[in-house]
Amino acid sequence: MTAITVKELQALTVADDGRRISMGESMYGTVRAGRGGEVSVYVVWRYKLNGKPRQISIGTWKNKGGASLKAIRDKRDKFAAEVKSGINPIDRKAAEKLRVQADQAEAIHQQIERLQQLAEKQARLTVRGLFDQWQALELRTRADKGIEAKRAFERDVFPQIGDMAAADVTKAHIQNIVDTMMMRDIVRMTKRVLSDLRQMFGFALDRDLVEVDPSR
Repeated sequence: MTAITVKELQALTVADDGRRISMGESMYGTVRAGRGGEVSVYVVWRYKLNGKPRQISIGTWKNKGGASLKAIRDKRDKFAAEVKSGINPIDRKAAEKLRVQADQAEAIHQQIERLQQLAEKQARLTVRGLFDQWQALELRTRADKGIEAKRAFERDVFPQIGDMAAADVTKAHIQNIVDTMMMRDIVRMTKRVLSDLRQMFGFALDRDLVEVDPSR
């Protein structure tokens, strides 16, 4: 069978829409006319594997923007080499598609896990957030509405553990706050801050916001 030429393809018009043409090397094309008068040829390659006839798409030729005739023939040659070695191009393409889908599914799963971990991290109450709750519900009964306690926490507590999850605070963290304050020889203020820390974590413990009170 004579192989089709580029000139013969270029000679096709919208009047050939739906026409089936032989392109040589067991390739067959179906002419398609676009709305704007463009003409393309959808090409398949027919082959046999284990005595069974098969057919696979190898591209769409267009004058502009589609696969070139050479690219289509090169693809056909690649498939023919696979068939010669006992590989079915259809099965290989299906396997590749499944692998891509599996990779995409795994990537989506990892992204969902990452977002869930981020959401869990963001949902965990920080020491600052705990103080705000404590101030809103209990410190507001103090004469100064908890202003002095907040000022002390802003100075000596929040810089060390303010952004930590309240549930992650340990005795070592509290002791470090106390030691740092004692180094400045402010015994009365240290005792006051420690007392407030114990009240705040007692408040959290009563509401199951933390499992243990690290200030005791």
